[in-house]
Parts: sequence; C-alpha cells; structure tokens
Amino acid sequence: MIGIVVSTTDEASQHIGDHLLDVGDFEAVGDGVYRADGFELREFEELHIDLEDPAAPFDDPEFVVVVSRHAGDTGPLLTAHHTGNFGDAQYGGEDRSLAAACPNAHRLVVAALRE
Repeated sequence: MIGIVVSTTDEASQHIGDHLLDVGDFEAVGDGVYRADGFELREFEELHIDLEDPAAPFDDPEFVVVVSRHAGDTGPLLTAHHTGNFGDAQYGGEDRSLAAACPNAHRLVVAALRE
C-alpha cells in the first residue's frame, strides 16, 4: 500500500489531495482517512514538515508520498523529489538526515508528470 500524506494547513496540499480523491476510487473509512485499491490517503492538521513520523499512522506502507506546496525561483512547478536535508534543516526535518528513496516510484511519477 502507498500512503499519501495531506496537510490540511497547506492549501496546495489540500488542493492536490482533493484532486486525488476526485480522480481515484477512494472510500472514506474514518475522519480524514480514505482508501482505494493499493492506496491510503490521510489528512493531517500539522504541516508535513512538522510531522515526526508521517509513515506511523499507515499500516505498513511500501512508501509514503507527501503532497505539498513547493517554492522556487522558477514560478509555479509540479515536481517530485526525495525528502531530507543534506545540511541544516532550515525548513523542517532533522539536520543532515535523508529519507529512504524510492527511485523507481520517483521515475514513474516524473514520467507521468511529463505526459
């Protein structure tokens, strides 16, 4: 199962989560918890970068996807990247800590974004 983290305090995260619920065959199974074949979407009040262990509420996920806003100098951007900090944690998380990467899943997401 793939866990999807949506932060209700992040407008972009909420917007993306709403679109996923619209296009997927999700069923509400609890307060802010939705399931579809192979996916579980959970809504959190905390901002995603403030969550200590976003995978913990999910039942043994293969990996966790965090949908969120992303700021940059390029203007509006829809992208995918692995989480973590090579240096100081200026925007959340832990200093010099990287999440386990899922390169094959990442490749599929980036390829789908190109379509």
